[in-house]
Amino acid sequence: EEGIHSVEVLIDARRDHFTYSTWTDQNGYYEVLVRSSNDYSMVVSHRKYENNQRSISVSSGETSTQDFELDKRSKLYGYVTDQYTGDPIPSVDIVGYDDNGDDNTYSRPDGYYELWIPAGEVSIEAFHDDYHNYKGTEHLDENEECEHNIEMTPDTKDARVYGYVTDQDDGSPIADVHVMLHDPEEDKMYDDYTDEDGYYSIPCHGNKRYNLLARHKDYYHYNEEDIYVMRNEEKQIDIELKLKPLLYGYVTDRDNGKPIDDVGISLRAKSGSGSYSTRTNETGYYEIRIEQGEWKFLAHKDGYKDYYDEITIEDDEEKEYSPTMKQGSGSEQRLFGNVTDGETGDPIPDAFVKATGDWGFTCMNTDENGYYNFDNLDAGEYDFLVQADGYHDYEEDIIVEIGENEKNVRLCPSDRSYIHGYISNEATGAKIQGALVELEGDGSDTTDGNGYTSS
Repeated sequence: EEGIHSVEVLIDARRDHFTYSTWTDQNGYYEVLVRSSNDYSMVVSHRKYENNQRSISVSSGETSTQDFELDKRSKLYGYVTDQYTGDPIPSVDIVGYDDNGDDNTYSRPDGYYELWIPAGEVSIEAFHDDYHNYKGTEHLDENEECEHNIEMTPDTKDARVYGYVTDQDDGSPIADVHVMLHDPEEDKMYDDYTDEDGYYSIPCHGNKRYNLLARHKDYYHYNEEDIYVMRNEEKQIDIELKLKPLLYGYVTDRDNGKPIDDVGISLRAKSGSGSYSTRTNETGYYEIRIEQGEWKFLAHKDGYKDYYDEITIEDDEEKEYSPTMKQGSGSEQRLFGNVTDGETGDPIPDAFVKATGDWGFTCMNTDENGYYNFDNLDAGEYDFLVQADGYHDYEEDIIVEIGENEKNVRLCPSDRSYIHGYISNEATGAKIQGALVELEGDGSDTTDGNGYTSS
C-alpha cells in the first residue's frame, strides 16, 4: 500500500514525561532517535485519517520497527456562496463534527471547502463576519465522499454605535483603542479601532442588547454591559479610560555602570495570571505600564546573571526602578547556612533541607560540617523545611532577597519539648536580634539574626 506523507508521529516517554515528535516523508517513512530504554506511548495522526495509538517498550540499543495502517475518514466537501447573489464567499470558517471526531477549515477564494470527518451524523457550522452563522447536518457513511453546499445570508446591519475615547484625567483623545461590541445572543463580535481623534464607529443590528468593551495596552480595561440599541438607531457612547501606573528605569552593569541594551524585562503578577514584557533600548532604558499590585520582576540577558525581585505598584504611581546586573550566568540569589544542635551547637551532617517556592522546590543534605547552599534561586517567598534523625522538624516561611541570604538553623532534639517563635518590634514588626528569652525553671535562649528563638 502507498505510504502516507505528512503524518505526525508523537512518542511520549512515560517514565520521564519527555515527548519526541516527527513527520512522515513522501513515502510514509519516519524515524525517531530516543535517548534511553523506556515505556512509550505512540500516537500517529493526520486530518484525513483516524488517529492510531499503541504502547511499546524500547530497550537500550534496540531498533524498534512500528508500522501503522490508518483508516481514512469520510470526505465532506462543497462550495460556500451568497444566498442572494450566488457569489463565492472566501475565508469562511467551517467546522464539521460528530461524536467521534471533528475537522476545521476555511473556504478558498472560489468558495470551495473540504472536511475529513468520521462516519456518522455530522453537524456543520460556518462563520463569517459579514454573514449570519450557518448550521446544517449531514449523514456520512464509511469512506463516503459527500457534497454539501452552503448558502449564507448577508448580515445587513441597520444601526450603529459610535463615539470618542479619551483619557480620563486630561481629556486627550486616545488612538488605536480596540473597541468591541459583543452580541451575547449570537456570540458575535463587531469591532473597530479608534483613529487619531479617538473616534470609533461600529455598524450593528438594532433591537438587540450588547456588551461594550475597550482595550489599550496602556489603560485599564473598559467594560459596559447590557447596552440596548434600537432599530435604525445612531447611538453615541463616549468612553473615558484610566491610565495604568508607569514603571520605568535604567538597567546597568553592576561593575562598570554602563547601560545594558536589549535586556528582556518580564513582570508577572504575584497572584493571578497577569504578565507584561518589554526590552531596554540602547541607553538601557525601559518603561511599561502595568496595573497596581504586587509583581515579580525579572531581567534577563545572555552573559549576565538573571535579576529577580518583587515590587509593589500603587495606583496613579510613576515608579522608577533601576536594577544593576552582574556578569555571569544563572541567577544572583543564594540561600546558605549551617544546621546545628540547638543544645550543644554541634553541626548536624546529612540533615535534609528543602526550599519550596511557587515555581517548585529544591532540596539537598548538609555536608559533614552541617553546611547547605542553594545557588540560583528566584527571589521571593519560600516554605523552608529542615529535617534530621533525632530532631524535631524545623519549618518556616522565609523570603529570599536579591543577593546573599544566610539562614542558620538550630534543631531541637526529639526527646525534648520545645517552644519556638519570633520576637519583633510591636510598632514596626521588625524582628529583634539578641533578645533574651527565659523560661522559669528551664534555662534561657537568645534570639538569632531573624529574631527567632527555640527553647
